[in-house]
Amino acid sequence: MRFLLFMRYSPNVNVIKQRDRINKMTPQELRIDLKPVLPTDTEVVKLIEKLNKYQIGLYGIEMCNLESPESLQKNNSVMMGAYVNNELAGIGAVKFFDTYAEIKRMFVEENYRGLSISGTILNALEEQAAQKGIYRICLETGNLHQQALKFYNKSGYQQIESFGNYKPNKVSVYFEKIISAAYLKQ
Repeated sequence: MRFLLFMRYSPNVNVIKQRDRINKMTPQELRIDLKPVLPTDTEVVKLIEKLNKYQIGLYGIEMCNLESPESLQKNNSVMMGAYVNNELAGIGAVKFFDTYAEIKRMFVEENYRGLSISGTILNALEEQAAQKGIYRICLETGNLHQQALKFYNKSGYQQIESFGNYKPNKVSVYFEKIISAAYLKQ
């Protein structure tokens, strides 16, 4: 039998110092740039590895759907990177299928959370899908990712049974959002 130990999260001192420095910046000093990145870029791989470690810690490897950077790069996807003052702060990908697009590998560095970076990335990924004429956006996340669940609900996603090749299980939560062609005019 497997038990999960839930501990109160306590960020390390360096993260707190950097977050304090970021919070003291004026909007003119805090520059967020969003651009396409390759999933196999070294700095991107480092964030993917942090995300993998976090997810495996919560669910165990057997319950995780961890698509590799190489798979994302060769399988019809676009990855976006959010840079804060030229430092990679967050990533997210959208993978394209015939009738839907899937949001993959969303992650924002701990010290950059609370700056609306995840929303900026998600909007860009949705726009990528709309530009390809795909208006059904799906994603899978875990039931212990409370912040992610709240974020996707707030972003207009509705919980669904499953999609694609996913099979319902005890930890996965599936979402979809239908966007319109008018999305591109926002």
